[in-house]
Amino acid sequence: LKRLTELHIDTNLITELPDTIEKLEEIEEFSCHHNPITKPPTSVWSRGISNVRNFFKDMRESGIEKNVDLRVLVLGLSEAGKTSLINGLIQQDVRALTRVGDRTVGIEQRTWVMDRSETYPANLLIYDFAGQEEYYITHHLFLGSKALYILAFDLSKYNDSLLDQQIIFWWDSIQNRVCDANSNDSKTPKVLIVGTHADMVERDAQGLADQALETLDKRFKL
Repeated sequence: LKRLTELHIDTNLITELPDTIEKLEEIEEFSCHHNPITKPPTSVWSRGISNVRNFFKDMRESGIEKNVDLRVLVLGLSEAGKTSLINGLIQQDVRALTRVGDRTVGIEQRTWVMDRSETYPANLLIYDFAGQEEYYITHHLFLGSKALYILAFDLSKYNDSLLDQQIIFWWDSIQNRVCDANSNDSKTPKVLIVGTHADMVERDAQGLADQALETLDKRFKL
C-alpha cells in the first residue's frame, strides 16, 4: 500500500479516516466525498490528501484535546416558545415559561453543562435568536455547519397553510447559508424540529404533530 498513488473511497459510509494514511506518501489523487466523515473534519479532507496527512502528523506530534463545546442554535418565529424551551432544558426544576409579551432582543447566549455519565460533560452553547423580522438580517452571521439547530414552531397555531412561515423559512435559511441539508456529508448540521405549546392545542396535539410531519415528508420527499 505504500506505493499506492490513487485512493478513491467516495460513497462508502466512512466516518473516520485512519491515521495510518499519513504513511501513504505516494498518493497524488484522493477523493472521499459523500461520506459522513467527522475525523478529520470536512475543512481538512476537502482540501486534499496533503492536508489529511498533515492533520494526522500534527495530532501525532502535538497530541489532541477533546472539544466538548457544541453550539445549539434555536430559531423560530417571535413568541414560538424558544426561550421557554431553552428554560425547560437548562432549568428543569423551576418554572420554564416566560411571561406573555416577553420577547428576546437580538440574540441571547446561555451555557448548559450537560453531564454524561460515561464521558466528559458537554458544554452546550445555546443561542436564542429573536424571531422578529427586523433581526433576520443578522441571523446568517451566526449560522455555521458545526452546530445543532432547533427549529421551534407554535403547534397550537399550526396549519398546513402556515408551513412555509413557521418552518420552511428557517429551514431554507440554514440550507442556503450553511450547506446542502439533503446531503450526508459531515459538514451537514443536524436539525431538530420542535412543536411547542402542545398544552394549548384544543384537539389532539399528537395528531396535529403527526400531520405536520406528514406534510414535511411530502415536501422533502423523505
